Amino acid sequence: MFKYVRLFTLFASLVLVSIAHAYNPPIGIPAPSFGIDEQAPAWPAEWPSAQSANHYYIDNSHPQATDSNNPNGYPDKPRLTIPAANFSAGSYVEMNGGPYTNTIGPQFNCTQAAPCWLRGGSSTNKTVLNGGNLRIRDSSYLIIENFDLNGGTGGIGVSGNNTHHISIRNSSVQNKPWPGGATTAISLVPDTGGKVHDIVIYNMYFAELGDWQAQTDTDYHGVGPSLWGRDSTTEEYNIWFLDSTCYHISGNCIQVNGANWPNSYQYLHHIYIGRMTSHSNRQSGLGFKQCRDVVASENLIYDQRSFGAQPGSAVVIQYGQENLWLIHNTIHSSNFGIRQSDTPPAAANFNTYFVGNTIHNIHPQNLANYNPNDAWRPGQAISFWHGNTVRHVVDNTIYDVHGGITGIYDGGMELSGNLISEIDSQDKFLWIDHPAKNGNAKINDNLFFDSDGDFHIKWNWTDYFSLSDFQNGTGQCSNCTIADPRFIDATNQDFRLGNDSAGKSMRTNVDDVYTTFFNLYGIDIRRDPAGTARPVTGGAVGAYESIDQGGGGSTPLPSPPSPPPLPSATVTSG
Repeated sequence: MFKYVRLFTLFASLVLVSIAHAYNPPIGIPAPSFGIDEQAPAWPAEWPSAQSANHYYIDNSHPQATDSNNPNGYPDKPRLTIPAANFSAGSYVEMNGGPYTNTIGPQFNCTQAAPCWLRGGSSTNKTVLNGGNLRIRDSSYLIIENFDLNGGTGGIGVSGNNTHHISIRNSSVQNKPWPGGATTAISLVPDTGGKVHDIVIYNMYFAELGDWQAQTDTDYHGVGPSLWGRDSTTEEYNIWFLDSTCYHISGNCIQVNGANWPNSYQYLHHIYIGRMTSHSNRQSGLGFKQCRDVVASENLIYDQRSFGAQPGSAVVIQYGQENLWLIHNTIHSSNFGIRQSDTPPAAANFNTYFVGNTIHNIHPQNLANYNPNDAWRPGQAISFWHGNTVRHVVDNTIYDVHGGITGIYDGGMELSGNLISEIDSQDKFLWIDHPAKNGNAKINDNLFFDSDGDFHIKWNWTDYFSLSDFQNGTGQCSNCTIADPRFIDATNQDFRLGNDSAGKSMRTNVDDVYTTFFNLYGIDIRRDPAGTARPVTGGAVGAYESIDQGGGGSTPLPSPPSPPPLPSATVTSG
């Protein structure tokens, strides 16, 4: 009887451990099937005094370390280097000592049932790779953790013809000078004709890469999923970048970069960026070029200022994305919040979505060069410089900015349920030109407020200085209002609405973007950043519901007939 009690207790404890370690992804992001919750196996019974099959121990600082007649190594007699071998399913490789200066390029042929491990010392005593590179090619089901790539010019490269289910976690890349030419701390680039997919970058730290104060471009990015130089036989998808930090990088924290060949955006897809913290970089926190089906959720980006020709944008969008979603991100203390530049193909009919974001303290770095009559002026929470894309700007909170939302040149625009409060007296809540001219813009359910009583919207090259004049002159802005949003504590960045806020129940209906997201990905994102459900009708404007909503009042969306799985090869011919 006692042994069954012990077995039951052990089983219960394992269940509890599994529950405790289950990853809770940011809103709108599916949890990866591999790479976060797995725990490293215990040492084999033969260690530390003898070798063990399929287990490898390397420590170049150990006095007994040798590669001679020592194929695997073990803690009492380590190897100096990783053996040049293709590691089979279930292989475990542990590297201690260091630093290591050579390039490391093992190949791991592993499975989900028997994954492989490449580990440094520990999460608190990482093994240093100094000056060399870590290259992962044509490998599968591999977890890399506990390394510090510190100094030198080497980074981590994931490439090959068929590389998938790789997790790089609990590690850092830091203190690396710019070597000249574009470079990336972790590059994700398939070989021409190949595929890289199901890659997890988790709990990483990137810092002091290149010169973050340089006056000329020094493109050193943190993570770079890219198809540059490839063609339509090549594909990259299911990439996660989660719970990581970027600081003092001369490029972007993450740059999603398809390529300049036709329809390249279709082949770099299903990229997920969540709960990343990025600040004080030369270029931006997030940079998006050609791609599709990308979700960036619950990220914190701030202190993006201008150096040289860089405008200082927290998020920059270029060239063309289909179904790019920015959800529940917090952006502050930058020259621009979100900035779109460069025109995608006119016939692309792309859609980008900006839902539930909080953007505040966006002001020009240099007021001497600020011109409120320049459509390209800094200090804008959201600035769309170019078009040919339908922009859906829904349920965002914008506070303490020079200007709210600017949209010029062609392209559709939907502004629904936004809260814009406290703008500069010289600037505007909205400046919308070409989309208004082309009849492609619609505005409804927005709340505007400035404690100085200023009101200014520029629409189709006409200035309006009262809400009623704007409504009567354009037929736009149904159910818009001017009222104090009565934040709980804007000074301390609590942008929830008080119970006495005029915006707390002014939404006439939940926006279609929530249904669109659900139909595309099978995930219900109809809640605010605090987790409060958004009611079908009578919800609040801005990113947050009021404090008395209590998380209820929402009718669940119906389940789709077949919830979309994570994609495999899902390229649409173009």
